[in-house]
Amino acid sequence: MIPASDLWMLGLRPVRRDEGEIAPSAPAQQARSGKYVVAERLGRWRVQRDDEDAGAFASLDDAVGFACRQAREQAKAGMLGVVVVRSQVQEMHCFTPPPGAYDAPRSPKLRLVGGARR
Repeated sequence: MIPASDLWMLGLRPVRRDEGEIAPSAPAQQARSGKYVVAERLGRWRVQRDDEDAGAFASLDDAVGFACRQAREQAKAGMLGVVVVRSQVQEMHCFTPPPGAYDAPRSPKLRLVGGARR
């Protein structure tokens, strides 16, 4: 999951649920995300996915390319991917799932009731 601080950087805010509200049970309706961080460490460019090591590269371009490819593939599968690059110029790449990746929320069925006759 993307931390609230990163959502704030994107101009978004986390969704808070009331305690009485039931969370959706279908996994397709739950928001999923993956965060990749590219940063220099010990002379190599390291890629971390959700705080786990995903690899090290000799050049920044190779590390960013790897992280973006992974995030793009996951976006095709319905998972939001964010790549944060911590270098001299800070970058953020965001890959969103296609519109049909999630089921549309079910709208309540309305029933018309006849009003009082005059």
